[in-house]
Amino acid sequence: MVRQLGLEATFAAVLSRAAGDKVDVAALPTHPVMTVRGRGGPLDDIRAQDAVLLSMDWAGAAKAQFPAGDGTIVATIGSAAPQDVTLQPADFAKAVELLKVTNVGSFDVRLVVEKTDPLLLISREWASRMHELGLAVEVQTVDPGSGGATYDDDVASGVPALWLAEGAGL
Repeated sequence: MVRQLGLEATFAAVLSRAAGDKVDVAALPTHPVMTVRGRGGPLDDIRAQDAVLLSMDWAGAAKAQFPAGDGTIVATIGSAAPQDVTLQPADFAKAVELLKVTNVGSFDVRLVVEKTDPLLLISREWASRMHELGLAVEVQTVDPGSGGATYDDDVASGVPALWLAEGAGL
């Protein structure tokens, strides 16, 4: 994501400054990331985007995935700016209300998830929560590393799609 946002120079400058201040930058912890992307159909409406994100306890998912507390989950859905969804508490009632005001009601969505244990567990929970919202969720499991291409193909063919990946797969 840093690369996509063009922030390499900024982060390099921060590391350089830290090294100049005698900080052992090699000892700094890595910051693992899980990403969520989504586009297409109703997911291009900011209220529908918020609804699918608010339906899930992302802080709980991050705690389960990154028990040391050093990780985050970043979502980029539609044209919205990337956001750390672990900072936003789940609010199922608000998610339901947001879907009502979008006038899209229930819609089909494909959740592309790469076959790794933590992603499969999180995707099952998220699919269940979206189903409770009234969405018809098809979970499509793919081999690790192939989720991006599958997601891009789905979106290009007009399928509202979400993609859950480890790493900065934006």
